[in-house]
Amino acid sequence: MLSLLVFGIGSAAIAAGAFRPGETVFFFATLIATSAAVFALRGLYFAMMEAGRVPFGDTGSAVGIVSVIGYTPDVFMGPLMGVLLDRWPGELGHQYVFAVLTLAAMVGLMASILFWRIVHRPI
Repeated sequence: MLSLLVFGIGSAAIAAGAFRPGETVFFFATLIATSAAVFALRGLYFAMMEAGRVPFGDTGSAVGIVSVIGYTPDVFMGPLMGVLLDRWPGELGHQYVFAVLTLAAMVGLMASILFWRIVHRPI
């Protein structure tokens, strides 16, 4: 959840245009923190198996389902970013790209909270 929160906050800061010329260090620090959060999330796809109490014999199927869901954005984000940047070139297009990333992070955060609540409810 922390990774999604960092990803969402960093993307939202960039989408809001919080950085002005000359604030390069802060921009790159935000970009690096956001990128690190995204790559940290990739490793968590498979940690959910134990947390979700998936039986060992079903792990392969569960990993397949998680991979399809988890890697689906790789299919449409490239074209979506291209459309946004073609339609709104320059800074505005990039702000829209990061707004979409912020939305994705918030959806992921809500899904993580829901998963956490399901896993930690009394049996």
